[in-house]
Amino acid sequence: MAEIILENICKTAHPEMPEFYKNLDTKTFGIDWTLFDFQRKALEYALNAIYLYFNKKEYLITNYRTSGIAQYDDELSVHKEDSNFNLLSEYYSVEDGKIDFSNFVNRASFWMATGSGKTLVIVKLIEQLYQLASKDFIPKNDILLLAPKPEILKQIKEHIELFNKNGNLKIELKDLREWERIKNGQLNLYDANTVTVFYYRSDNITDVDKTELLSYKTVLNNGKWYVLLDEAHKGDSEDSKRQQYYTLLSKNGFLFNFSATFTDTIDIVTTVYNFNLKKFIEAGYGKHIRISGEQFKDFIKRKILILPMMKNMKLY
Repeated sequence: MAEIILENICKTAHPEMPEFYKNLDTKTFGIDWTLFDFQRKALEYALNAIYLYFNKKEYLITNYRTSGIAQYDDELSVHKEDSNFNLLSEYYSVEDGKIDFSNFVNRASFWMATGSGKTLVIVKLIEQLYQLASKDFIPKNDILLLAPKPEILKQIKEHIELFNKNGNLKIELKDLREWERIKNGQLNLYDANTVTVFYYRSDNITDVDKTELLSYKTVLNNGKWYVLLDEAHKGDSEDSKRQQYYTLLSKNGFLFNFSATFTDTIDIVTTVYNFNLKKFIEAGYGKHIRISGEQFKDFIKRKILILPMMKNMKLY
């Protein structure tokens, strides 16, 4: 299996990173909910990756190369014989018969076990993108949430509703099919204390507009999206091409990929934070977690949202 590289690059902040990045709140969700340390760490590493890409891109690429990326070159770069070469070559430069991996370093994967609260990290990351863009540290690209199942989108919406009730920033969700109409009437989607975020079924992003299907070309936006994927890999015959659509949407932005399971080399190599099932259990969580009644009461009182794992807790 491929090795995780980006996490090692982003474990410490670059010495030239502005204090604004370092002072962004990674602790609270809304006003009075507290994130776990591992959720905070995921956000901190993500901020380091964002800073490096938008300010130290060559440094980032060099670190990838010195970390042994060459051994994965065939899998990370796109070659003429690859099925997606024709599609991507319309948008990326080709050198020596391939599209080099350096074109795809604007991405970060979050390998987080089911029940570790990755949805909270997604919502909190939207807040941080808003704060960075509002202060012109990063471009004011549009934000897009993609997930393959209605129940996953429903969970994200519920967390956003909770966030909106308890925070100063309001996240306004809009169906991606409304993007063109909204953009025509509102060029800047970063208003005072409000950010517009679009969402859609990831498996309905395709190359044609038909009923529920939406062509990536219709909403391409010159690749100026911050795309947040939640379990947006299905493993079917169309998945490889669909992954390229997400890449193209974020070509001049950034791609954040969240999942409990990663198998593709590019997702593993670009993992910025690893808290997979093995690490989740080793840290004391998972279906064998045991906490005392008093700890449980305090857990509820603090309103820490990591509800999925509570189903298997044993109280004593």
